[in-house]
Amino acid sequence: SCKLRLKGFMEAGYRDPIEYETYPEWYDYRKLKPFKSPS
Repeated sequence: SCKLRLKGFMEAGYRDPIEYETYPEWYDYRKLKPFKSPS
């Protein structure tokens, strides 16, 4: 589910590059770094 995915990104300190319509209350993207996939 997207919640597990978001939790993984949040624990790594990154924003999920996929934008969802709604986010869980605990997901604070302002504290997270934008995720850049290694090219």
